[in-house]
Amino acid sequence: MAQRKLVSLGQALGRLITMNMTVEMGAKGYASDMIQQTIHVMESEIKQILTGYHQQAVPLPVEETSYASTKGWRSFL
Repeated sequence: MAQRKLVSLGQALGRLITMNMTVEMGAKGYASDMIQQTIHVMESEIKQILTGYHQQAVPLPVEETSYASTKGWRSFL
């Protein structure tokens, strides 16, 4: 996995841990409106980070022998 993907994964994981700690603060009596707002912001940041995390397929080279027997693309027109 590429290093930049690992960095993005670490950032998302850090936000998730922060969100968990925020929920624990809410359970101890911290202002619920502040907790809800923080969770909303953390969710948005996690979604934004994971949007850039999407794995793209790596194209593989085509063997010459697999298309050497065809006459070319014009024969398919």
